[in-house]
Amino acid sequence: RGIGQGLAVAFLKRGHNVLVSSRRQADVDKAVAELAASGATTGARATGKTCDVTVKADVQALWDHAVATFGHVDFWINNAGRATSRHAVHELPEDLVHTLVDGNLKGSIFGSQVAMTGFRKQGFGALYNMLGGSSDGKRLTPNMGVYSSTKAGDRVLTKYLVAENQNPEITIGTISP
Repeated sequence: RGIGQGLAVAFLKRGHNVLVSSRRQADVDKAVAELAASGATTGARATGKTCDVTVKADVQALWDHAVATFGHVDFWINNAGRATSRHAVHELPEDLVHTLVDGNLKGSIFGSQVAMTGFRKQGFGALYNMLGGSSDGKRLTPNMGVYSSTKAGDRVLTKYLVAENQNPEITIGTISP
């Protein structure tokens, strides 16, 4: 959905194969069908797989599916996350705190771990973490304190990944819509 779907279309238009994911199979099927119907494929292929980014084994299975389908991974974008709830920090229900932190921060950590391990094995690749929502700390978006905190955490995570990277053939960065 949203930014992820737009990225998938853009990659397909440029001739890149694409793997999309979601927690629900129906969402995966819908996204793959929409990508095929978009006419953006230019010979590239789109496939999908369910994945709960809060479960590292699921993220590893997503990587493994991409490699089995396409042979290697050029780009890995940690785009999963939620920003659907707008509450003051002190009013955000506990279940939503878990949802935001697990999906937005743990998802990026697990995705980065899996991608960096895979990129080191294949010798190349590009990892991008999706930011947004006041992650730079320069402006505050009302009622988005927990979401923005997770995205600020993703920003710091990416800085550590850059500092730890020893391979010039592996690119690490952020996307901030």
